[in-house]
Amino acid sequence: MQIHPVRYSYKPGNGMGIRDFQEHIGVVAQELQRVIPEAVTENGKGYLVVNNDPIIWAMVNAIQEQQREIDSVRQGARVGSGQVEAVKYQAPDSALLDQLRKQDATIAAQQEQIRSLVDRLAKVEAALEAAAVTAGSR
Repeated sequence: MQIHPVRYSYKPGNGMGIRDFQEHIGVVAQELQRVIPEAVTENGKGYLVVNNDPIIWAMVNAIQEQQREIDSVRQGARVGSGQVEAVKYQAPDSALLDQLRKQDATIAAQQEQIRSLVDRLAKVEAALEAAAVTAGSR
């Protein structure tokens, strides 16, 4: 930012004849003149005088421009987020796909082994139960 707020107070006996000794906040007229020339005029005594109206309108325009930029960034973020989601759901590369297929085959084989073991366990349990019944009847 090229305009810097400053605190100031008028000196006693100043050339403008202002008899106000309170502290004020404002801007340096020479800095403002470089940025918003229409906000600074020279009075009859050669002093620079600041008119706040052009500053206000410049601020309103700057805020509107900034809001457009914020909206644009938000829109870009939404689009970017959608692109990330789209990439997540794209087909993986062939090496990854091969790896996933191998893992799937391994899981299928393990599931088959589990089914076989469950069947064998059921047969062993049935045999033990039958043996227990036979032993109990003696």
